Amino acid sequence: FYIKTIRKYNVTVEEAKNGTVKLINSEGSRFCEGETAELMLIPKDNYLIEGILVNDVLYPVRSDGGYTLKVEEDCTVRGLFAGVEKNFILGKKNIGRVEVSGNTNYGHFLYGDELVLSVVPTDGIIFKGWTSGGFLKDGGVIIGTEETYAFTLTEDTEIYANFLDVNNYSASFVADIETGEIKSFATLSADEYGELPLYNDVNKREGYILTGFNTEKDMSGDSYCVGSMFVMPHNNVTFYPEWTKCADTDKLEYSIKSGKAVISGIREGAVDENGTLCIPDYIDGTAVSGIGADAFSGNSDIRTLILPPGLVSLGDRALKNCPNLKTVFLVETISAIGKDCFANCEAFTDLRLIQSYAKVYDLDYDSALAEKYMRLKNTEGPRIILVGGSNLSFGINSEILREAFPKYDVVNFSTTYLYGLSPLLDMVDKNLHEGDIVILAPECYLQMYCAKETTSFNNWEYVDCNPDMLKDINVKNNTAFLNTALTFFYNKRVHSPKKIFNSNPVYSRSGFNEYGDLITKRTDNKVLEPVIPYAGLITDKGMKRINDACRSFTEKGAECYFTFTALSLGSKTREQVVNGAKAYLSLLDQKLDKDVILIISKLEDYLFDTGMCYGICYHLNLEGADLRTEQLVKDLSAYLK
Repeated sequence: FYIKTIRKYNVTVEEAKNGTVKLINSEGSRFCEGETAELMLIPKDNYLIEGILVNDVLYPVRSDGGYTLKVEEDCTVRGLFAGVEKNFILGKKNIGRVEVSGNTNYGHFLYGDELVLSVVPTDGIIFKGWTSGGFLKDGGVIIGTEETYAFTLTEDTEIYANFLDVNNYSASFVADIETGEIKSFATLSADEYGELPLYNDVNKREGYILTGFNTEKDMSGDSYCVGSMFVMPHNNVTFYPEWTKCADTDKLEYSIKSGKAVISGIREGAVDENGTLCIPDYIDGTAVSGIGADAFSGNSDIRTLILPPGLVSLGDRALKNCPNLKTVFLVETISAIGKDCFANCEAFTDLRLIQSYAKVYDLDYDSALAEKYMRLKNTEGPRIILVGGSNLSFGINSEILREAFPKYDVVNFSTTYLYGLSPLLDMVDKNLHEGDIVILAPECYLQMYCAKETTSFNNWEYVDCNPDMLKDINVKNNTAFLNTALTFFYNKRVHSPKKIFNSNPVYSRSGFNEYGDLITKRTDNKVLEPVIPYAGLITDKGMKRINDACRSFTEKGAECYFTFTALSLGSKTREQVVNGAKAYLSLLDQKLDKDVILIISKLEDYLFDTGMCYGICYHLNLEGADLRTEQLVKDLSAYLK
């Protein structure tokens, strides 16, 4: 007789914090050698199964949560469970520092994460508390005042850190040059953005037009347009009005009819020694309402034309064939620009705005570009500058870029495709630093490939918030600014002083963080079909504009790269989209000048399941933005050593 000893082993189930593991084929925990133990993993609500540990070795489980274990030794088993992903947004302005601990890699947050927010002490900065629902000044509700705030993440959460510079500084302007009267118009912390007064906020000076403000009395300091944004320095600041003397009325030819004056021409001496022709707002107590047909046509002395607030019309051919005219100051009262008014003005590149009406677009989504411009203008280099439309606003997490490339700051210079790429290229060019990285990511619109100009007046919406932006935009590259001015001025007059804003919080200026990323939570379950990139986007005109801009960037010591817009796959496969875009991809590769800009990405890597998209096929939700940014990090890492 042979006696076989049957060994028995223990299967010990350890308790798991966020789920349970059950033995379902035995009431006990002892199994004969070679028997199988059937285990079932059951996660708690809001948790997912990651796998099972058997004697500290991780194994995957079946899709139903089951696992079959062949027992050949004593075993200790434990289920691994992870919380479902949740959105956590930390809202913070451009003062004060906060560290976040307890989050997972690259900012992904999970249900059950024990998060700790800690204020980093900064000289001169006071912490005012944590709020939900917005910043304190926007009606946010205080949820904590200690510098360390710990909580368990159980839902999508937005928490705002509120800071105040211990030293509030005053911004003033000289309201009356004759009496020296000074008016304070803002009290701000250092590095906060303020807005300069409008034309009508300053006492009038007879015989002069207010064209801007200067930080120095002798006009040798920083110059700003009327109504522009500025950065509060670490001290009180006084702005001095930049008054431009009007042409003497005896140097003007004009007629007065029905209580209004119309300029019909100028005499010798109307244009000053700097080439400036400044039209007065009144002649003998009568408002100047128009410039007549052919009034200044063919004049080679005029280099700068300043129109007065209150002017209504510019006549046909009023400035035709003025070869040296470079700069024109427009006013918001103007409602008519005649045919061929600026024809054959080859030097005309600079458009300026004398802002007299209250801002009405400063709360809306489109106006966010004004703050992004301030970041572009005032951050130190080197920077990673992202240039494109709303695919970047909705599709980038700049914190991920900062973590991956700590040498660089990030400027997400984007808002909507309606602006077109061309004006953005101009503004980047004027504010570039040596060592900057410029990344283009245009959507599939002709204006985003510089193949045509926008017909929308959206560009004026960000100018309405910060007229200084016009200084950096070349009218020759962007004739839409002149072509759409009257539509904008009309709409602003009709709406003023009512503010324009979108009731959807996603489309608001306050939804952007300091980098220029849209951080408002967004969910959408619609199937969004992609716009497949097509060959017609690539034109000789557009590619020349882009290549010329990138050549200028590289000559200033920057590097330029091209990546693809984020796209929803909708009901299509990656292969279908890529195959449909073959002609586009081939032309893009041919036409982009590889000496000045390199394509660093693959289209297929920027196609996303519709569940990660929002609103339109180019927009991502917060999860999609993280994934897209991680892919960009991989692509960029191959080029940034």
